[in-house]
Amino acid sequence: MKKRRKITGLAVMLLLLISIFPMTAFAAENTGQSSSQLTLTVSVSGYPADIENGQAETTLPDGTTVAVQGEDLPDGLLFVVEPLEGDTLAWIESCMEGKGTDIRAYDIYFLDNSGNRYEVTKPITVSFSLDGEYQRPVVYYISESGETQKMETSVAGDQISFTTDHNSYYALAEQVGTEETGSSGNPSGSTGGTGGQTGSGTSGNVSGKGSPKTGDETEIGFWAGMMAVSMIFLSTMAVMLRKRKA
Repeated sequence: MKKRRKITGLAVMLLLLISIFPMTAFAAENTGQSSSQLTLTVSVSGYPADIENGQAETTLPDGTTVAVQGEDLPDGLLFVVEPLEGDTLAWIESCMEGKGTDIRAYDIYFLDNSGNRYEVTKPITVSFSLDGEYQRPVVYYISESGETQKMETSVAGDQISFTTDHNSYYALAEQVGTEETGSSGNPSGSTGGTGGQTGSGTSGNVSGKGSPKTGDETEIGFWAGMMAVSMIFLSTMAVMLRKRKA
């Protein structure tokens, strides 16, 4: 009787373990779906626009439109333009001293469908509307170390455009005097830019950038767990049968 009870108890435990594993896998799948939905509605500091057919356009609160175009930009990316303010803007203004006035600085970047920053490595064209407020518009790249570089730009009508191949801080300004390359330290307590190297044509790294996971690890973990449980159950049964025969 006792042996039968033990066998029955082991069978019940096995059934419970089998029932727990599918629930775990299902929960993991649900978590993934929930995360995807949160990404679609994630709140970003800037003003986003979806990339479609390699291009996107967003409008800022002051009415400035910012557009991007790139043959290698995949659909599904989020183009984000974040106007910089406070200490970060003050730091950029100090970096831009003697190079321009009426400075408007922006953090320009992309997010993938997992909410991670996506680093572009091939040329993209970024355009700002001028709204008639600039007579000699100029665009500068600002690195994390405070170095500045004047971008090659083209002005057509009321729009200025430049080509780059990485995310970073960029400043639109009214050019004054002669251009000189300068540098300044990072502002105290401010966040660094997303560009890691100086100049157009180089790609920068984002600190803490995650990479989207590819593939589904749920089924592998489920079947590995099932195999382990089965082996334990069979080993236990074998030991009990040997004792019973003895």
